[in-house]
Amino acid sequence: PLHPTRPIFRSIQAIRLNSSEFAWPLAEMPEDDAAPFGWKLGIGYAVLVAVNWASSAGKFGADNGKISGLYPTRITPAGFTFAIWGPIFLLQGAGTYAMASGTVPSQVVEAVAPCWLGTWAAECAWQFFFCQLPLNPTAAPANQKLKLLAPAAALLLAAQAGMVAAALRLRSSVDEAHSSFLRSVLVDFPTGLNAGWLGAAAGIGLSLVFQQVSALSALTTPKGSALLVAGVASAGSAAALTLGSGHSPGVGLGFAGATSWACYGITKSSTAPQEVKKVAKAFMLISALSGVTSLLGKRSNESAKP
Repeated sequence: PLHPTRPIFRSIQAIRLNSSEFAWPLAEMPEDDAAPFGWKLGIGYAVLVAVNWASSAGKFGADNGKISGLYPTRITPAGFTFAIWGPIFLLQGAGTYAMASGTVPSQVVEAVAPCWLGTWAAECAWQFFFCQLPLNPTAAPANQKLKLLAPAAALLLAAQAGMVAAALRLRSSVDEAHSSFLRSVLVDFPTGLNAGWLGAAAGIGLSLVFQQVSALSALTTPKGSALLVAGVASAGSAAALTLGSGHSPGVGLGFAGATSWACYGITKSSTAPQEVKKVAKAFMLISALSGVTSLLGKRSNESAKP
């Protein structure tokens, strides 16, 4: 049987829903479309951390450091520069918490979350391919290495595309009303930082592929490698200026910072020839300038407002 007070509660609820205190009936109130992304981001970040831990622990094969040492390129930065992954993961962890907890507006979550998840999936998949590379590169046939290096490079490009897409969605769909210092630090900046570093990583991945294809071997010579660095760094600087405009200067600052840091690492690399180091040194300054420009552009726009 029904509880004796239930009809009374229903009557009170009907009166309140029809009063001016409520703008919509309960059934028609809009749902927060960003809410489902909260737990998805949490799970995705946990998987990302777990996969990277397993890779560094040798669960999938040799760790990244050992593989990278066995497969050098003329554009690989010095080892210490790869420590940038620490700040990237920490900032994205804080950003994940901010988005999952509703600290940043739902419009920001809707724009960024699917792209972050896509990038993390590509980064995790890359680990599996890269860790399976033969530990005796000189003895392994080129086709065997290419079967792993080609998809690995493609996954790095896909991962960067995900972060670039996040930056584009922030720039086009998130207006000034949803801008804040917290969003710039925990969402915009790590988006740009990850995108810029993935650009450098993709350049290394492509260079490894070029080494296995005789028709493309010219791009692995000192001059060819210098040209590759110039292309990657130019794209990074242009992206910093473009994506950092509007209401997301943190993206530009992160993109430029990662690109400049990669170029600095190349100038300190023991495998980079002088032709490559000269280009890297020039673009280290150019990239840094593009980041500062995107940041100052935002401030000049704010000061110009009445």
